[in-house]
Amino acid sequence: VLSKMTKEELIESGEDPEDPGGYFIVNGSERVVVIQEDLAVNRILVDVMEGTSPVTHIAKVFSATSGFRVPVTIERMKGGDLQVSFPSIPGRISLSIIMRALGIASDKEIVEFVSSDPEIQKSLIPTLEAGMEINTVDDALDCIGNRVAIGQTRDFRIQRAEQILDKYLLPHLGTGKEDRKKKALYLGQMAEKLIELSLGRRKPDDKDHYA
Repeated sequence: VLSKMTKEELIESGEDPEDPGGYFIVNGSERVVVIQEDLAVNRILVDVMEGTSPVTHIAKVFSATSGFRVPVTIERMKGGDLQVSFPSIPGRISLSIIMRALGIASDKEIVEFVSSDPEIQKSLIPTLEAGMEINTVDDALDCIGNRVAIGQTRDFRIQRAEQILDKYLLPHLGTGKEDRKKKALYLGQMAEKLIELSLGRRKPDDKDHYA
């Protein structure tokens, strides 16, 4: 209403003609639209870690679906192995164990899910070595389940690990058993970007860029 009034009409109405406006009265209360910056969701961002951290490079994505969002991180340790972390599981878990738990049974497949580039594949050797004691999908699931269902039976631990991977790992790709291969491919893409950064083939992402 006030936007259509002249300066004189505003004064007659008891309004301040110099009021900059930009707010609304909703149910008798003043409300303002506030601009808020936030990191883009469902987008892989890679960065170089500085200082004395045991992590040299990091890839992170905020996986968002209706209702909640989950940060999923892959970190490259000083030894060269890649470790995955997300809120539902305490600590870090080797990428090779997570990939195997998602149904990617062999080392050859895990490497192919990341890249077909020989140099990048060679960089995955420390990651494969970190999970070399875990040989089957069930062993990988049990390894994850052991973190969240300590003292339970093996069957229960495996079932709990499956529930966590389906619901809380990259939920924007889906939350069903049939989505596990997509999640493995996405983790592979994150790992590829991370290794490319460590090899100097790409620059760190600018997380403050408005895109």
